[in-house]
Order: sequence, then structure tokens, then C-alpha cells
Amino acid sequence: KAVVSTQSTGAPHEISREQQLYFKELTTKCISTDKQVREEAVQSLSTDPGLAAVLPRLTVFIIEGIRVGLGDCKMYYIQFMLEMLDNLLQNKAIRLEKFLHDIIPSVISCMVCTQICGRPLEQDHWSVRSSAARILSGLVKIHNLNTNQLQSRVTKMLHHALERHNSGLVSTFGVLAGLCELGSLTISTIVLPEIRNIYRRVELKCATSQDPIDRHAKERIKELLVRKCAHVVQEHLPELLSVNDYEQKFGDIGSEMFYKVMRPASHMPMKM
Repeated sequence: KAVVSTQSTGAPHEISREQQLYFKELTTKCISTDKQVREEAVQSLSTDPGLAAVLPRLTVFIIEGIRVGLGDCKMYYIQFMLEMLDNLLQNKAIRLEKFLHDIIPSVISCMVCTQICGRPLEQDHWSVRSSAARILSGLVKIHNLNTNQLQSRVTKMLHHALERHNSGLVSTFGVLAGLCELGSLTISTIVLPEIRNIYRRVELKCATSQDPIDRHAKERIKELLVRKCAHVVQEHLPELLSVNDYEQKFGDIGSEMFYKVMRPASHMPMKM
């Protein structure tokens, strides 16, 4: 069983005895096996204005929880930590800038780690990776400033990871999920120009792999790219008009992209 201590996180600040008791009670509830207790505690993170005093310990708790969850392949524990972080992001009374240098690598690890659960063919780790990508995007959008260039730094980090040809397909899915969540500009400048080569590498790796998870990863990557990129293609590449245009531009994934882009238009009601 994955266990993260609710006693002491090693956070370098002093808090009162009352705050220590509050922190212990809160974190115990946030990892409770009682779903209602856990959900109420986690949701309180999005609204409680008194979290500032325990925030350093709380962020260490989440980071350590992710580390333990990844190490033990306890996906449910990773989900608990991501839910806590997601709700903290919604709390307008606190800011996470001081902790981003530890939080962001932990979240990216949830996206790209080769295995985050014990039964990857049966358990839906894809949605956990997608949730981590969405949270990463939230962290970037809230805290990006001209002085820290956070979006640029995170984008470069993920772009470099995408260019590593020895990465597994599961990790490639996580990287692409992260890039796509960063918005239309990132998709149009980084993902779309490379989508043909990306998907060719995916197909080649899948063709030579004996691991069944790679076949699942290939389909997940295709679905992700088509779903996230279609509206950007429609906006930025209006000159593409036929399925042949799409296939020439995007290769083997082109036809599916074409039908995804064209389907909404074909279902629009006729004007009378």
C-alpha cells in the first residue's frame, strides 16, 4: 500500500500546533478510502482561504505522494495527488509560484512515466496522463509572466522530449497531450509542422514492437492528434480542401484529420 506521511513533510517553515493538526486532518481526509470524505476534503482546497499557512507542507505532500505513487505504480494514489493539485489551482486566495520548480517536474512525470499502474492494458492510465497535461496547462496559464517565461520554458522542455526518438510510445502520448493542452499557438507552431514525422515514427515503432501496449498507444496518439489539432487546422490551414490535400500535408493521419475537420461543417443546419 502506498503511504505518504501526514506527520512531517520536511517543509522548511514553522507552523502552529493548531495548523499542524489542521494539516494532518486535511491530508488524511484527502487520501481517505471513503469517497465522500475524500471528495469533500479535496474540494475544500479550491475554496479555503486559510491554506496559505500550510501551503508549503501541502505542496511537499503532493509531490512526495506523486513520487510514491509512481514508484509503486499506484495509479489511484497519483489520481488523489492530481485532484488535490487541480483544486489548489482553482483557489484564488493562494499562489503556487514558489513551488513550481518542484510541482511542474512532478506533473510532467505523471504524463510521461513509462508505467503508472500495475495493469496498463486494463487500467485507464491514459486519462490520468491527460489530466496531468491539463493541470500542467493550468499551472502555466495562471503563472506565466514576462519575467519567468514559463510557457516558453515548458514548451521547449516538452518539444525536446518529443524529439527523443528512443522514447516509448506511452511517453510520446504524454508529451503530445501536454503540448496540445498548451493551446492553439503551440499546436500550430510545434505539433502541426511535425505531425507527419511524429506519426510515421509512431507507426514504425509500433510495427517493430512486441509490446501490446504500443498498439494501444498508437491508437491513443492518433485519436489525440485528430481531436486536438482539427480545429487548429481549420483555422490556420484553410487552403487544405480535399482528402488528398490532407494526406499530402499530414501523411497517414491525413484522411482522419480531413473527416474530423469536415464533419462539423457537414452537420451544420441549412440556412432558410
